[in-house]
Order: sequence, then structure tokens, then C-alpha cells
Amino acid sequence: MRKVSELFDQFLLLFLRKRLYLLIFKAFVGPFITSFFVLMLIFLVQTLVKYQSEIFGKGLGFFTYIELIFYLAFNVIPKALPFAVMMGGLITYGSLGEHGELNAIKSAGVSLLRLILPSFIFSILAGVGLYYLGDVILPKTNLKFYSLLYDIKTKQPAFNLTPGMFYNGIDGYRIKAGSKDDAGRIKDVMVYDHTHKNGNTEVIVADSGLIYNDKKSGVLIFELYNGERYSENTSREQSKKRSTNSIQTTRTSFDKVMMPFDISSMSMKNTPDERFSRNRWMMNSDTLKIEIDTLGKLVADRRLELKTASTRVLGIDFVYNDLLIVKELEIKKDVILTSVQKKQVAQSVANDATNMMFHLERENDYIEWKSNSYVKFWVEYYHRRTEAVACVLFLLIGASLGAVLKKGGIGMPMLVTVMMFLLHHVMTEFFEKKARAQEIIPLLGGWGSVLVMTVIAIWVAYKTYLDKRIIG
Repeated sequence: MRKVSELFDQFLLLFLRKRLYLLIFKAFVGPFITSFFVLMLIFLVQTLVKYQSEIFGKGLGFFTYIELIFYLAFNVIPKALPFAVMMGGLITYGSLGEHGELNAIKSAGVSLLRLILPSFIFSILAGVGLYYLGDVILPKTNLKFYSLLYDIKTKQPAFNLTPGMFYNGIDGYRIKAGSKDDAGRIKDVMVYDHTHKNGNTEVIVADSGLIYNDKKSGVLIFELYNGERYSENTSREQSKKRSTNSIQTTRTSFDKVMMPFDISSMSMKNTPDERFSRNRWMMNSDTLKIEIDTLGKLVADRRLELKTASTRVLGIDFVYNDLLIVKELEIKKDVILTSVQKKQVAQSVANDATNMMFHLERENDYIEWKSNSYVKFWVEYYHRRTEAVACVLFLLIGASLGAVLKKGGIGMPMLVTVMMFLLHHVMTEFFEKKARAQEIIPLLGGWGSVLVMTVIAIWVAYKTYLDKRIIG
């Protein structure tokens, strides 16, 4: 009977723990989803502001903007997901501590580490998903995004004629209209023709006109009515004593004239994706590793060649007083050189050495450029892993700080998340910069910020486990 009672107690405890884990998980998912979409929106707006001068004001269609935002959304997920996990942990465990539920659960014999288990498992799954996203999906969406962004950058602003203001979006012309309606009818039109690059020597003035696109030719048609064309022909006649300038103005009236404008530069071009496929953001881990090996071998071979060439150049004694080159030349040709010839030979050797030194400097710059690319590819390779690990670390930090601070709501969690984001961002930039400057190895350049956050996560979790204050 006693064994049956113990088995029943164990079953009941297991059942209650499962129910508790389920309740904790449900309490965590809500704040996590909310935080994720809020952070996604913030990072999306931040990125759109970064590219605002390149994508806005060019007459893009609605679906082009939707496509751009769709690709961009995948790009900001690695930034938003780890910090959404942190905010979810802060809000969930902070609310439990604020309402006294955390103390009640602890008094029942459930440790904080067990209490974190449901969200901890979720953070591991989120990290795995983030790694898959960064290594499989993001290279493809980045390729689409940057190809589309390039097409938008090279597209000229759409034809947007503002009444009373000159429009210079069409090469070689400045156009002004007094009024314009939705049907394309314009009045009081003035067109300056600068295609001949003679200044304001050709002007067209018309009472009214009509603007429309020719679907067959794909050009923009200006159909002008009741106007005049003014042309100035400047000729210069020079004589022995003086020169005179004569200006002839020609005025031509018209009832109707059609002016076609090529606006092909205003249309979107479909740039092949292959143009950007060699960028590190468009490669998966396997392709990155191949590129890293290629760059590493290239840098090593070129550095060896540079060292050999530098040794050869430094071994040339082109100081005239030594006359080593001169003596070798005299022995070889069995002649005695004059002083002038000796100076010429010495100067030629000095020029050759100077040219070689210039070549070596350029070669050194090329090697440094490739070496910098080598480090960037390594850092990108490591970041595919660090972003996944960051999900777990930020969950530990968020849950532990939430249990200690015992503050629910959105204010305190948002403040802590912003502080951690800034710290993580600064550390990432710091270690990457050191790696590119070759002051530290690429491994530390990619994992340095994660190592710092790992120390913070372990320290905060340890303090929370001992139920001690973080400060003081």
C-alpha cells in the first residue's frame, strides 16, 4: 500500500510539473510573439529609412514595394528573433516574480532552472530554425533583395511634372507647365532644349498640350498646340583687327507639334541574380568554405611571391658609388664605360628598382584587400552559428533577469533589451574590426561577442540560482 501511495505521489508530481511547464510555455509564447513582431517592425522601418533616398520617389508600383519588404523581412529576422526571446523571458518571468507566483512555485520544490526549461527548449528550437534560415533561406532572399534594390537604384525618378516648377528628369530638357490635370492635359508650357549643349538657345512655348505614353514605341509623347519655337544661332567672325559676335534668332509658329521622349531609364530592369551571387551574404556555409579556402590559398601564394620579389629588389645595390652593376656590365661586354655611360647605367638600375618598388606597393595593397575579404568571409561563416547560439544565451539572460527584477509589463523589459542589444552590437563591431585589422584571429572576430554574452549569461544565471541580487 505504501508503494502504491509513493507511485501515486510521483505520478501526481509529474502531472503537475507537466501542467506547470505547459502553463509557463503558454505564458512565454504570447510575449515572445508580440515582442518579435514589434522588433521586426522597428528593424524594418530602420532599414527602410536607411534606403529611403534610393527606393522612394521613383514611381514604384505597390507590388514592387511589397516584394521589397517581403525580402527585407527575412533579412531582419536574425536581428529580431534573439532579442524577442530575451523580451519574452523578461516579461514572462518578471510577471511571475511581480505577482508572487515565482516564490510559490519555488516553495513547492521547483527550482528556477526547471522553471526555465520550457522556454529554454523553445530557444534551442528557435536557434536551430535561425541557423537554417541564415544558411539556406537568407542567401536566396538576399540575392533577390539586392538584385531588386540594384534595379531600383538604377531607375530614374518617375515622370512627375509639378505645375509651376521646372522638371529636369529627362536628359537634355527642362520642362515647365502652368497647370496639369489627371488626364494629362497641360497649359502654359515651356520647354528648354539642351540636347545640343548650347545653353538656353532653343525654347518652345505653347498654350496647351497633352501628355501620354505611346504603347507601341514605349516613349512619352508631348503633344503641344498653338505655340512657337525660338532658336538662336551664334556665329563668330574673326578678322585681323577685331572679332565680332552675331546672334540670329529664328521664330517658328506651329499649330501642333509632337515631341517624343525616351523614358526607358525610368523603367525597371531585371538584373540577373548571378551578378551578386559571389557576395558572402548570398552564399551558404559550403560555398562560403570553398571561397574561404580559395582566398586563403590566394593570399598565401601572393604573399610568398611578394616576399621573394621584395628580397630581390632590396638586394639590388643601385647606389652609384659601389658600381657593382657597372663592373659586371664591363666584364660581360669586355668594354670600358665612360663616366657618362656609367651614370646612365646606374640611373637605369635605380629607375628599375623604383618601378619595382611601386609595383610591390600595389601588390601589397591587393593582398591586403584580399586578406580583408578573407576575414569577412570567415566572420560571416561564424555568424551563421553565433546567431543561433545567441537565442539560447539571451533566453538565459532574459529569464534570469526577469526572475531577479520581478518587473512585468513592457517598460523594464524593453529597457533591458535595448541595453543588451547595444552591448551585443558594440561587441560585434569591435571584434569584427579587430579581426579585419588582423589584430585577432577570424575565429575570435566571429565568436568574440558571443563569448562576452556567454560570460554575462552564466553570471546572471548563477546569481539567480543563488537567489542573490545582481547589483549590490
